[in-house]
Amino acid sequence: VPLGISSAHVTRGSVSKVLLYQVTVSDNDNPSNTPVIKETSGTSMDITNLEPCSTYTVGVSSVNVFLEPGEPINVNHTTSSEYFNKGINSNILPLKLVLSCIVKFNFIIV
Repeated sequence: VPLGISSAHVTRGSVSKVLLYQVTVSDNDNPSNTPVIKETSGTSMDITNLEPCSTYTVGVSSVNVFLEPGEPINVNHTTSSEYFNKGINSNILPLKLVLSCIVKFNFIIV
């Protein structure tokens, strides 16, 4: 779920007997960037510092008793970009331009 142009909130239903989840964030627009990997004991997490107007793959895996992550559930997330442009003269109302990169989610079953 988008929280703004540079952050998102990820939620996963709990898995029985799982105490730890691994969240992996990969930058689809810059595949040479190393994925960010975080672990959490909760079933939700805020992801911050995302680039506006960019696409990311967010994967959530449950971690087993050997601390090895299972197969992830992946979601593609495209951040939005919003710009505000004020008119030159005070008689012109401020214009709000929303670029064509809108927030969207695509679920991938792996």
